[in-house]
Amino acid sequence: MTHESTSFSHTELVHGINLRTPEVLLCEHWVIPQESEYSVNEYLLELINRMRQCQDLDVEMMTEAQVKRKVWYEENAVRRKFQVGDQVLAPASTKPNKLEVQWTGPGVIDSQLSDTNYIVKTTNKYDTTQIYLINLLKQYQQSPESINLLFSGKHRSLESESKLEIPYPTSDPNIYNFEEIIIDSALNEGL
Repeated sequence: MTHESTSFSHTELVHGINLRTPEVLLCEHWVIPQESEYSVNEYLLELINRMRQCQDLDVEMMTEAQVKRKVWYEENAVRRKFQVGDQVLAPASTKPNKLEVQWTGPGVIDSQLSDTNYIVKTTNKYDTTQIYLINLLKQYQQSPESINLLFSGKHRSLESESKLEIPYPTSDPNIYNFEEIIIDSALNEGL
């Protein structure tokens, strides 16, 4: 099986030749006649040259694959930057499910070490600072505050209040008498 980046099999890179199966051995001895046997020195020199060629091709293929992956990554990468004092979420180091992503925080960006590394101060039960890569951080989005409004007593009907149309619960809830509803709908006759 060939490697995606190098386009060589592992055995070819380690041994200098693909593994020979019984079918290949039969083909070599019956179909393709052997001209002459190599001496050990000739075989070793040929093997060393083959290994050197495989290594050179391997390095070429790996650099080509690296360039392709770099171009693909840079096309899909999202540029992010945090300021000192921004609130961020960091990945949790311990989680009950290995595949589940859990975030801890919010932490505060304390300082920037480089373009990709930030020092984050977390304010949990242990006040700690830790260095995180920018790809591991996530901007903290604070949820909007909700206000529950409840009027008690008489309502004043002002034009400004009616224009606002603020939904609020009423102090006198509807009371349903389900027995009357059943009688009115005549469900007992069908049962």
